[in-house]
Formats: sequence, structure tokens, C-alpha cells
Amino acid sequence: MKDYAIPASASQCTMHHTSGQVGLGADQETGVPWRAEVLQVIQGSRLTLKNKIKTVVLKVNPLRTGLCNISDKVCLVEESNEGLQTEVAALKKQEAVASSCSGALEARVEDAEGHSLCNNVRLLGIPEQAEGVLPEQFVEAWIRDTLKHNGLSPMFIIERTHHGLGAHNEL
Repeated sequence: MKDYAIPASASQCTMHHTSGQVGLGADQETGVPWRAEVLQVIQGSRLTLKNKIKTVVLKVNPLRTGLCNISDKVCLVEESNEGLQTEVAALKKQEAVASSCSGALEARVEDAEGHSLCNNVRLLGIPEQAEGVLPEQFVEAWIRDTLKHNGLSPMFIIERTHHGLGAHNEL
């Protein structure tokens, strides 16, 4: 594209006849084209710019649509994240309550185990089936015979007896 200097005043331009038409031509001294030619250049530049703008708009519109879709997805993720944060906070509170409850329950279980083990006696080394059909009487007799103590208190009562679940090497 050519750069044209525009004359400072119309007096620098001369009128000329071209095929019977009157128009403004170029400055006779400098040879710079004037109005008609400048207008043609401006209109050509204008069309070129319009075409380039259309091309840019055609390229930008899919990007704009894509950005809108991404923006919508980001909003959905943010909303989902807020919901998850609320759920996490609620779960943390529940975990704290459950933790304190489990600590109390553990203490109660340990206490119950301690009380249930206080009155138990484990007898080792007695052959299988030695107790017969009345294991409580067998154990009472075995304790009397083993401890050589015939004068046990009448409060001495065996509530129940049972076999262990396997061989024990404990003392």
C-alpha cells in the first residue's frame, strides 16, 4: 500500500479533464494524488480491514463459546466443591463424636473384661473327657483333692465349667 501526502490546501490541487469528466487530480508540483485516488485507497483499506475483522471474528467465536463452556464447568465444579466442603466439615464433626464415644466404649469393654476374668480359673493338664457328665462336681472334687482342703466353705460353688478351644501352653 502506498503512502500519500495530502496537500495542505485545495489551491495546490489542479482541475483536469479526463474523458470529459471534471475531477481533482494530483498536485502538479509534487505529483501527489488527491481526493479520488485517496478515497479509493481508503475504501480498499476499509474492505481489507472488514475482511480481516470477519476472519478474526470467525476464529474468536469458537474460542468464546469454548470459554463459556469452560466457565460453566468451573462454576459447577466450584458449587460441587462448596457442597463437598460442607460434607467434609459435617463428617469431621461426626468423626470427633464417634471418636469420643469409641473411647468411652473401649473403657467400658476393658472394665467388663476385667470383671469377667476375676472369677475364672483355668485348669491345665486335665485329660479329655475326665470330667464325665457332671463337670462342676468333677472340678469341685479335683480342687479338694489337689488342694487337700476338705473344709471348703459352703459358699464355694462352681457356677459353670467348659472346655477351652484348644491346647494352651500358658501357666
